[in-house]
Amino acid sequence: MRDRLLLFLGAGASAPLGVPTNENFMDDFLHAHPTYSDFWTDVRGRALENGYSRQVDLEAAMTSIRFLGAEDRTDYLQEAAGIAPFLQNPQRSTTGMEIVEGDFDSSTARAMTEELERFVREKCEHLDPRKLRDVYDPLLDSLSDWHPPKSVHSIANRIRIPSSLDCFTTNYDMAFETYFAKHIKQTYRDGFQEEGGNLVFKPEQLRDLGDGHRILHLHGSVEMIRLQDGRILKEKTWSIGRTQTTTYDAIEGPALIYPMLEKELARYPFPQLMAAFQESVRATQLLAFVGFSFRDLPILRALQDGTSSEQKLVIISSSARQVAKQIQPRVRARVIPVVGHLGESDIATKIRAEQNA
Repeated sequence: MRDRLLLFLGAGASAPLGVPTNENFMDDFLHAHPTYSDFWTDVRGRALENGYSRQVDLEAAMTSIRFLGAEDRTDYLQEAAGIAPFLQNPQRSTTGMEIVEGDFDSSTARAMTEELERFVREKCEHLDPRKLRDVYDPLLDSLSDWHPPKSVHSIANRIRIPSSLDCFTTNYDMAFETYFAKHIKQTYRDGFQEEGGNLVFKPEQLRDLGDGHRILHLHGSVEMIRLQDGRILKEKTWSIGRTQTTTYDAIEGPALIYPMLEKELARYPFPQLMAAFQESVRATQLLAFVGFSFRDLPILRALQDGTSSEQKLVIISSSARQVAKQIQPRVRARVIPVVGHLGESDIATKIRAEQNA
């Protein structure tokens, strides 16, 4: 088992930089686009009235309005959840087509989907770069204490970072890459390489852990786009509505998912990214999860299947103790909660305090 750090950044890790969490995105969106408030109130109310008990966050919102705007809602239901929706009492529920035609306007749902996608992109692109060092420096420096001295590097006599770092994130923003480029100034692999004037995703780049650093987006990012020929590109200048790349390749759309639907996770390149995460889980001695709720079942399954008693799993969040109690029975690693969040002045002290606890 290697002296690597597996750093996992959830939505709470970008909140100090001005990016809303999954739980807060809808409130911020409706504040900016109040014309959709009544429509969304009706949609959310219907879900809760019919027994939906989980949090109605960004992923749930995007899934529901995409369903309401789908051309064939019944087919969407079958792809989303198989036979389960069709086992409900017909007096209380109907098929997807009847729900939409009777209660919800599909054109409004499609317009809201487009506006919400644009809003997510804008929020992720306009994070506060002045706070990057304040947020990430204390995190990396304090986690370096958990590694042998020979396995860390000093950065400009300012902080230390692990010699080998795997950063996985379900966030869509490019905060950690921006921090790495501006303040760490070390190379890293992200699965993309230059080909014919484009940065193209190459899964073979991920097949070997090797040395050095990796930064990988398990659910895609605002810079990832899918071409109609199936390739995945990374392009900073891409914007919603564009139909061609700068090299005149036809664009299908963003390579960015809101994976309440298992089928989204099965589409290239997400299985390849998840495989890289699973490999890192098995090979890494220290795993640190920051601002992550552990409601993402594929991530939790990877930890259940891949962790061992030799590993430490550090959870950094304001609800770390509650989360630790929930997942400790489900993983073999030793779970260590750190109650706090990035951006706190004493977060490094809190992380160091748990090192030998």
